[in-house]
Amino acid sequence: MISVIANPVAGKGRVAKTLPRLKAALTDLGIRAELRLTERPGHGGILAQEALKKDPEIVVAVGGDGTAHEVGTALIGTEVPFHIIPLGSGNDYSRALHGNISWKQALQKLLSPAFRKVDTGVLYTSEGRFPFLNGMGFGFDAFVVRNLYRFPYLKGDLLYLATVIWAFFHFRGVPAQIGDFFQGEILLFNAGIGQYLGGGFKLFPLARLADHLLDLSIIESVSIPKFIAYLPLVILGKHLGLKEVTYTQQQEVDFRFGVPLDGQLEGELLPAPVREGHIEILPESLVVLT
Repeated sequence: MISVIANPVAGKGRVAKTLPRLKAALTDLGIRAELRLTERPGHGGILAQEALKKDPEIVVAVGGDGTAHEVGTALIGTEVPFHIIPLGSGNDYSRALHGNISWKQALQKLLSPAFRKVDTGVLYTSEGRFPFLNGMGFGFDAFVVRNLYRFPYLKGDLLYLATVIWAFFHFRGVPAQIGDFFQGEILLFNAGIGQYLGGGFKLFPLARLADHLLDLSIIESVSIPKFIAYLPLVILGKHLGLKEVTYTQQQEVDFRFGVPLDGQLEGELLPAPVREGHIEILPESLVVLT
């Protein structure tokens, strides 16, 4: 039996609209599945834990990066395979695993599944331990996540891009010490495992899903003209040569900020601002479909 966990509000209701067709496709393909719907933030992880008790063949998340985060992090360290049906506003982790595939193409992968192990990461702060699948960040991008509600009529990449432009005029750089390789004022600090973050930004162009390394990207505060000029380069992953960018690969890193900063994991805000912490890689800790 395959466990399918769907977030009906993901993709601004796109999952709810697609569910009848998804159920019909599962039946037509002869896939035996138990479908459960999330009812509130954090519920995906609870449903995944419950699914594990039933010894499922595969656990599938239906939604975007937030749903994938909740469900997938519950499977870290187990041998139960994880899969994503991408129907969210942002589908960065699905893109990292499978490229730009449709939900129907993702569903087809369940017919003759092949598996591999990929890395995950974990953040430690005074608030606790926070695992992640694809990427996380502090500063500007978390400020963007906190303000996505300002553009309710947009979705997907356009929503994120519009909020990024708005946020630049309202966010101020913060002093930071990151590892032993950076000290200065940051616009944002990110750690990644997949190449994409923030709804399609190729922030980690050198990242590989099972290289046992965190890709760390630090972008210093820049002027408005530079920000506008640099934004397309970040989207395309062509930003590594910029003098305001520090990019390195590490197995772990400590950090400290001059003031507490909001942080985000896969687009989900941390429960409280963070002043200091530690991030490390968890090598080949998650089984996924190829």
